[in-house]
Amino acid sequence: MKYSLMSLMVDSELKHETVNLIHRMMLRSVGVTEMPETAEEAYRLLNEHGIPMRNGSACFEDLVRFTKENGFDGLDMMSFEMELPGSEHRAILEKYGVVLSAVNILTPFSEAADEAEFGRMAEDTRRELDRAIEAGARKILLVPGGYGRAAGRTREQTHAIMVRGLRESLDYVAGRDVFISTETLETTCLPWCALGEMERVFSALPDLKYTHDTGNPLVANEDPIALLERFRDRLISVHFKDLGPSDSPEDAYRCMDGDYLKLVTLGTGKVDYREHLRRLLAMGYDGYITLEGGRPAADKWQEAVAALHYFRELEREIQG
Repeated sequence: MKYSLMSLMVDSELKHETVNLIHRMMLRSVGVTEMPETAEEAYRLLNEHGIPMRNGSACFEDLVRFTKENGFDGLDMMSFEMELPGSEHRAILEKYGVVLSAVNILTPFSEAADEAEFGRMAEDTRRELDRAIEAGARKILLVPGGYGRAAGRTREQTHAIMVRGLRESLDYVAGRDVFISTETLETTCLPWCALGEMERVFSALPDLKYTHDTGNPLVANEDPIALLERFRDRLISVHFKDLGPSDSPEDAYRCMDGDYLKLVTLGTGKVDYREHLRRLLAMGYDGYITLEGGRPAADKWQEAVAALHYFRELEREIQG
């Protein structure tokens, strides 16, 4: 199998210059309404509000070099961590011979309060799509929602606006040898997490592909394997992420049955990775498996390497 490193795994080690989606979400969660102009100011405000986050020191080239030197087959980037022009990202990737396995674009169409806000989000998405393609991405994961929906909007209306955002994005890249996929979301407040909801999405968008996230379906009390098999004909990417039980809503996801799940070390939660690898091998899957979580190690960088070694060894065991 081919494994790629998710940039989000080592996000805290990366140097950010601009205020990105994660900064804005966390600042809004503590009541900040006027967004700062720089990442350094964002970290200062977060610290003042009791969120101990820091800016890292590694640049994009450091990330690419690490990917190459530690045996990953590709690099999977969050679009908000791509602060250079697309052509510069591509030049660095080519310098080290690293494949950009995918770019992940998060656009909260579900939270667009009116047509003007939807239009701004759509324009931002088109700009991110252009940069991803210029950087060399042929597979782009587009998540059309955040963790909430606009005030007064029903689930059905939310479904419609999320599908609309994806449809316009698919139309925008038509004819450019690019595949757009989506994944289930780890929030029950949006109609984008259960198998039946995703069947509606794919029925409405025949050209849309599927990225299988191993952890997210658990929030809908679904079996991740069931979604993998149901949408196998659309499958172009896989994310390995693990969730386990939590006794507290703090830093956890509320499931449809009222229980809570939280992010846990890969291989220690509810996801059956042995069975996932068996199924992927049996179906002849030749895409990338993106590691979206780590294994115990001294630091974030080595957690990623430990996760890679864990799955390569697990794969060897399965194949005998």
